[in-house]
Amino acid sequence: MPYFLFCFSVAAYSSCLWPRLPGLLELSMIWACAAGGVLVLARQPLKKQISHAGASRKIDAPGRADDSGKGADSENMAGFRVLSVCLIAIAAGVTCATLWGNDRLAGTLPTTLDKTDYRLVGVVRGLPSRGERATRFLFDVESLQLPPGKVAAPAVPPRRVLLNWYGGEALEPGQRWQLTARLRRPRSFANPGGFDYRAWLLSRGIDATGYVRAGSPSRQMAPAPGYKLDRWRHKVGAAIDRITDVSGAGRRLLRALAIGDGRALSEADRERLRATGLSHLMVVSGLHIGMIAGAGMLVGAGIGRALVAVGVVATHRSVAAIVSWLLALTYALLAGLSLPTQRALIMLSVFLLAVLMQRKTRPAVALIWALALQAVVDPLAALSPGFWLSYGAVAAFIWYFSPRPRRSTGLALLEAQLLIFVLLAGALGYFYGRIPLVSVVVNLLAIPWLSFLILPLALLGVFILPLSAGAAEWCWRAAGTQLQWFQSLLTQAGEISRSWSWQLVTDQPLLLAVALTLAGGLLLAPRGLGHRGLGLLLLLAVLLMEVPPRSGLRVAVLDVGQGLAVVIEANDRTLVYDTGAKFSERFNAGEGIVAPYLRSRGIAVVDLLVVSHNDDDHAGGARGLLNSVPVERVMSGQAADLALEGVQPCRRGVAWQWQDVHFEILAPEHSIAVSDNDASCVIAVRQADHTILLTGDITGKVERQLVRAGLLPPDVDLLVAPHHGSNSSSTAEFISAVTPKHVVYSAGYNHHFGHPHAKVVARYREVGAEQWSTADAGAIVFDWPTDEKLRVETARQGRSRYWRDAFLAPP
Repeated sequence: MPYFLFCFSVAAYSSCLWPRLPGLLELSMIWACAAGGVLVLARQPLKKQISHAGASRKIDAPGRADDSGKGADSENMAGFRVLSVCLIAIAAGVTCATLWGNDRLAGTLPTTLDKTDYRLVGVVRGLPSRGERATRFLFDVESLQLPPGKVAAPAVPPRRVLLNWYGGEALEPGQRWQLTARLRRPRSFANPGGFDYRAWLLSRGIDATGYVRAGSPSRQMAPAPGYKLDRWRHKVGAAIDRITDVSGAGRRLLRALAIGDGRALSEADRERLRATGLSHLMVVSGLHIGMIAGAGMLVGAGIGRALVAVGVVATHRSVAAIVSWLLALTYALLAGLSLPTQRALIMLSVFLLAVLMQRKTRPAVALIWALALQAVVDPLAALSPGFWLSYGAVAAFIWYFSPRPRRSTGLALLEAQLLIFVLLAGALGYFYGRIPLVSVVVNLLAIPWLSFLILPLALLGVFILPLSAGAAEWCWRAAGTQLQWFQSLLTQAGEISRSWSWQLVTDQPLLLAVALTLAGGLLLAPRGLGHRGLGLLLLLAVLLMEVPPRSGLRVAVLDVGQGLAVVIEANDRTLVYDTGAKFSERFNAGEGIVAPYLRSRGIAVVDLLVVSHNDDDHAGGARGLLNSVPVERVMSGQAADLALEGVQPCRRGVAWQWQDVHFEILAPEHSIAVSDNDASCVIAVRQADHTILLTGDITGKVERQLVRAGLLPPDVDLLVAPHHGSNSSSTAEFISAVTPKHVVYSAGYNHHFGHPHAKVVARYREVGAEQWSTADAGAIVFDWPTDEKLRVETARQGRSRYWRDAFLAPP
C-alpha cells in the first residue's frame, strides 16, 4: 500500500507541470500501458518458475526436488507485485488529477463572456474581508440571469465567484443576496518568479471574479440553510473585535490563532512574522492541531476511565482517541481547513484509527497517506510554499527522530528547532529569498509561550462562548494582552533580524535550495557514516556561490495589468522603471511582482529606481519594492509629490554611464508647468547600436516638444509605448521620429480603457514595428547578450499550464 500511495501522489502532483489535461483517448492509452506492463511483468516470474522446476527435475530426478531457487523466485514475485502496483498507481493518479482539473475548469467563465453583467442569486460563503475601499467575499451562485437585452450565457454557469463590493453592505456568512455583478474570467499576471493567482483560484473552486455594480438593485433575501460553521466563525471574530481594551494588533493576532483568519493581519504584521520566522505560528498548523489532539487525549482518557468504572464496555484508550479526533476536527473546521491543517488532521486520523484497531503504524506511513489524500482533494497543492514547508517539516522530524532514542522535552525542542532551521533553509530561501538567522532563538521562546499560555486561552474562549460571553471575553482579554507583549517582541526581533538574515542571491534558486537541503541532511546524518565532512564542503560551496558576472543589456517589461514596471539589467547594474499599482492593502506590484522577479534573476540590490510620475499605476508599488529590496537611489518626474524620502527629481539633460550603457533623461523640462502624465520621466538607454526608449505616460504635447527639440533618438530598437498605447499619445510625428523596431504596450487584459487603441496599433504597423502587449503575452523580456542577436521571451509562451489562458499573438 505505501508504494501505491506514493506513486499515486507523485503522478497526481505532476499535474502542476502539465501544459494541458489528457483527453479520454490519452487516459485510455495510459491505462492500457499500465495493464500491458503488469502482464509483461507477470509473465517473467512465471517463465522463471517453469524453467527452474524443469531444471530441478532433470538434475534431481532420482531424489527429492532442489529448493535452492525458491528464495529467488519469492523475491522476483515481490518485485513483480511492487512494479505492478506502481504502474496502476501512476495511471490512477493521472486519472484523478485529470478528473479534478476538468471538474474545476467546467464552470470557468468563458473568455467570450469576460466583463459581462449578470443578475446573481447566491449565498455569502466564508468570512468576508472588509478593506478600506471594498468588502471582498466568496459567493456561492444559486441562479444566474442575464440583464434584459443580453443573449449570451455560459454553457455551465459559475458555481462560486469572488466579488468586491465597493462601499457595500456589512456582509455576514450565510446571507442570501440578489445582486448585479460584472464577472471576469479568472486570470493571473504572468511573470518569472511570480505568484500564480489563477492556480490559487482554481484550487479553491472559484469560477469567476468581479465586482458588484454600483447603483444596481440589490436586496437581501431569506437566509440560506446551512453555513453554520461560517456563521460561528463570524460570530467569534465579531466578539473578538468588540474587545476594546486590547490593541488592534492584539485582536488581529487573536483572530488568526482562534479562527484561522489571517486576512486581518496588516502588511506590517506579516513582515514582522516573516522577518522572525514565526509565520507558521500565526496560521492554524500541525502544531496547533497536535496540541488540541493531545488535550483531547487527556480529557478522553479521563472520560473513558469514568465510563469503564460505571460498567460501559469500552477502553479508556479508544474513548481518548475518539475525543481527541473530534476536538481536532472541530478546531480544523473552525480554522477553515488550511493546507497544513488538512495534513495534520489526516495524519492524526491515521494514528488514531490504528489506536482504535489496536495496531501500530509507522509515522512515515501516516505521512504518505496524508500526501495521497491531499492529492485527491487538491492536486495543485504542490504549487504552494506551505505544502513543501509543512510536509517537509514532518518528513524531517520522521527522518531524524524515528531512529533515535527519546530525549528530554527541552532537548527535543531545541533539536527540533535546529532541525527545521537546517533542513528547511533551502525551501525558505527558494520561496522567500531570505533566511532569518534569529528564527531558532525566537522560536524557542515563542512556541512554548504561544502553545501553552496564549493558544489555550484563545481556544477556551471559543468553546465557552455559547455558555458565557463574559467568560469568553475574559479568556480572550488575557490572551490578547499577552499577544500585545508578543507583538512588541516581534517588533524588536524584527529589527535585529534585518541585520541577521541570510539573503540568497542566485539566478539558480532551485539548484541552491537542493544543495542547501542536501548539505543540511549530511550535517545531521549519524556521525558513524562519515558524511558530515561532505556536508560542510557542500555548505561552504553554497556560502561562496555567487551570481556569475553579467554582460550585455536585458530589458523586462513585466505584466502588472493596467500599469507599468520595467527592469533593465545593464551588465552588473540594475534600473527599475516604475513599480506598477497598489491593488489593495495586502497586494502591490512592487512587492508581489517586481521583487520576486528580481530574486529570480539573483539581483540583491537595485542601483536606481525611477518612478516616472505619481499616478498609482506607476508609483503604487514603490513602497512595497523599497520594503522588499535595497534601493541605492530613487528619481521621479514628480519628486515633490511622491510620498518617499530622498527622491531626486528627473531633469532634462541629466545623464550617466554604467560601463558601456549610456542613460539620458529627455524630459521633463521643469521650467514648464505640466500635468501629471506629462511630468513623466522620459529616459533613453543606449548600448552600442541598441536604443531603448522609456516614455511613461507622456501625451502628444510632450512628444511634439521632444520632436521639435531634436532630442528623440532615431531607429529605436525597443519602445515602451507612451501611456499604454492610448490615442492621446503615439502621434504620427513621434512615431516617424523614432521608427521603433519593437513596441510594447503595458496594459491590462480586456481593460475598460481599451489599450492599445486601434489607431495607435495602425500607426506603428505602418512603420513596420513588431508589436507586443503584456495583456496577451505576460512579461516580455528583450535580451541583447554581448555579440549576439536579440532574443525575445514571453512568460505565457514559455510556461504553459493547463489552467492558464494561451499566449495570444501580438496586436
